[in-house]
Amino acid sequence: MNNDLLEHRGYFGSVQYSAEDDCLYGKVEFIDDLVLYDGESAPAIRTAFQEAVDSYLLTCAERGVDPNTTWKGTFNVRVGTDLHRRAAIAARRRQQSLNDLIKDAVTRFLEQEESPPFAADAASQLKAIDDVMRERLAQSTAFTVTTLNTIWQASQPATEHALHTEKKLSILWHESSKH
Repeated sequence: MNNDLLEHRGYFGSVQYSAEDDCLYGKVEFIDDLVLYDGESAPAIRTAFQEAVDSYLLTCAERGVDPNTTWKGTFNVRVGTDLHRRAAIAARRRQQSLNDLIKDAVTRFLEQEESPPFAADAASQLKAIDDVMRERLAQSTAFTVTTLNTIWQASQPATEHALHTEKKLSILWHESSKH
């Protein structure tokens, strides 16, 4: 099965290509009943899928049986003994059931999969880089101002020009630390 799923009335269907028959075909996925459809083009397979779902639901109603629901909320997962043991220990340490641990893990995985790639992570990384650059600029400016003040104070008398230059540098330093 590929990533292309059709959806109609809460049911999902696959689309595959048969080179032998030169047609598209599929089945309603995630239910126990077997519901098949086929078509010769993308619009035809979509229509055939919708008609198959509608026919399935109508047949169930006529027979007085409940149609299969796509998901029941439970499923079995075979993880092997080591992963099972590690998950059970982790759940116990977190004081939660193994079921809740698995639900949390699946939820985190799906949230990560459904978010745009790198979106949240990229924004936080850019902010961190910006913060570091601002801090380094402020440190560099403060170092330069302090060093120049020390040199000027040692080499010149406190003239009007030196005081004016020191005031300009102080203003520059304050401006750069605001950003």
